[in-house]
Amino acid sequence: MKPTLKYSDPNYVIGKIKKLCEKRGYSFYQLAEECDMPVSSVYNMINRRSAPKLETLERICFGLHISLSDFFKDDDTSNFITEDENEIISIYRDFQSNEREHFKQYTLWYKSFVNENSNKQNE
Repeated sequence: MKPTLKYSDPNYVIGKIKKLCEKRGYSFYQLAEECDMPVSSVYNMINRRSAPKLETLERICFGLHISLSDFFKDDDTSNFITEDENEIISIYRDFQSNEREHFKQYTLWYKSFVNENSNKQNE
């Protein structure tokens, strides 16, 4: 009996796409828009549980703002780094140590600022 590789298992691939959409708050319609794919193609793939071709999966990853290698990582989906997050990490790594500390302090200040303003708007 030939073993089934999980990466070629439609249930694994479609399940992973669903989890990533949930994590990002995307409907399948939004996913199709982000991937520049027909909505019917996304719905058919999900409903028929048919594994997408590599080219389609690359488009889906682009729409989810992750790399193809991130898609196949075995970690929890909460550990995926988006392209924007990766850009911020790259900027941070380009800084000298004193600049990194300033960046960190500014980021913490900005987070606090956003939280305070969010709380005021909710009052």
